Amino acid sequence: ENAPDRALEQFRAVVTIATTQRLSTDGPHAAFLLERLLVKTYDNLGNAWQMKKDYRASLPWYHKALSLDPDHMLTNYNIATAYHMLGEYEKAYKFYRNTLRINPNYEKANRNIARIKRYIQ
Repeated sequence: ENAPDRALEQFRAVVTIATTQRLSTDGPHAAFLLERLLVKTYDNLGNAWQMKKDYRASLPWYHKALSLDPDHMLTNYNIATAYHMLGEYEKAYKFYRNTLRINPNYEKANRNIARIKRYIQ
């Protein structure tokens, strides 16, 4: 068993715990913290799949994170990277642009847009 496999199992356990607690947590502050935990957990599950170079498997996890926080910059960037690696350049461009809308100075997104521009209609 390697590190990505262990990480995947750990994050699945966190999602299970967080989902169970979500049903019984009271108060807006606790709900906010739980939502942040879920965003980070889903994003990290996507990262574990990307580490295994299974970009298609990373996307559902990233989209779950984005459904909770559409303005999470790194999740937008990670989705863009996954689509980029899959050769789905139009989709990658959209999420790189979202990343730059959130943080116009994020240089990695700017560089990757320059790399894929020739593939976009």
